[in-house]
Amino acid sequence: MVHLVTKELDRGPVISYCRFPIRGDDWEHLWGQWKDDINLDSTGETRESHPLFRKIRLEGEKRELPLLRSAIRELAFGKIVVRDREIWADGKLQQEGVDLTSTIEDIINKEPECETVC
Repeated sequence: MVHLVTKELDRGPVISYCRFPIRGDDWEHLWGQWKDDINLDSTGETRESHPLFRKIRLEGEKRELPLLRSAIRELAFGKIVVRDREIWADGKLQQEGVDLTSTIEDIINKEPECETVC
């Protein structure tokens, strides 16, 4: 999500967001591991170190910069407008922000994957 800046981090109105699936063929074995490892605290492992959490985080990180760039582009070209701390697009108030999922998926499917910021 990209938020309008407020004093509290990530609490302002949502400007834009994107979604990605966490179910499907690439995910089921990780969900199986999660169910098997449900008592993570007793193993000394943290939730953040679990493979399912790491994959969700990685997928989010892949989309973070393209989402930010796309939100800025949409604002610059007037496709998204902020009026009185409200988010507008296509002449309509966007209570939950503008869904840029298809734009972001197009971007990440065209860019080569890399370990650092490209």
